Amino acid sequence: MTAADPQVHYPNPIAWSRPARVGVVAAGVVSFAVGVACIVLGVEGVVIGRWFQAGAGLLAGPAILIAVAAIVRRSASRKGTGIPAGLPSSPGRDGLRLATPRGWALAATVMSALVAAATLSLSVEAWLRTGGSDMNVWRRMLFPAVGTVTAIAIVRDVAFRLSVLDSGTVGLTPTRISVDKSFTSVQDIRWDDITSVTPDDGRGDRARRLKIIVTGSRAEPSLVIFPDDLTIGARATFWLVDFYWRHPEARSELSDDRVLARLRDGSLVERDGRCI
Repeated sequence: MTAADPQVHYPNPIAWSRPARVGVVAAGVVSFAVGVACIVLGVEGVVIGRWFQAGAGLLAGPAILIAVAAIVRRSASRKGTGIPAGLPSSPGRDGLRLATPRGWALAATVMSALVAAATLSLSVEAWLRTGGSDMNVWRRMLFPAVGTVTAIAIVRDVAFRLSVLDSGTVGLTPTRISVDKSFTSVQDIRWDDITSVTPDDGRGDRARRLKIIVTGSRAEPSLVIFPDDLTIGARATFWLVDFYWRHPEARSELSDDRVLARLRDGSLVERDGRCI
């Protein structure tokens, strides 16, 4: 990555300019309390010798606290007007790729791994606690079975996160924009099929994550980008997508360093009052 001009200014789209709501703060406080409670239950498990309870609590607690840190980090990053983690690497044959900052990508990976291990531990604890009940043995087996399936799904997601650590999950080429969802799922849409690019403040999202909704024609489904998690930040990501949607004549820039020059000098934002 290369540094951007420290003076570059990316204005906030009006849809993202609302102040943080009480709900966001409340979600952070409640999540923090739940994380601490999980750790307390884990310590209790150690004291009374319930080792799977201990494992579930001591694994889930830190995972939840990492999630709280992510909420705080997102809130702080939205205050900046520049590019927080530097420019992405030069576009290659596959166009421009936008990645998540390595530190936070690794933190999310650790969080997912902790959740997977906690899920397994909790399912075994549930199986053990029902050992003296009248529950049918096959019903009891549902606990470890569901826990194992859930853990496998989470581990698969962890493996995917690690595989795109450097390449990123959002791609922009001269012909289309894409978002990698998993090893086998990639959403993409041709620029020419896009009917609108809309900033959304995540009001209907419990995590209150900012979104960029790329709406396609009837034949093309909408595509959603979560820009808070990208190295260039939410603001620059919105103006990047918006600019190349509105300027088909400039899309060839997405295959060379001209797009980096635009990110560096802020010329992606046109002062026509659009979304500002």
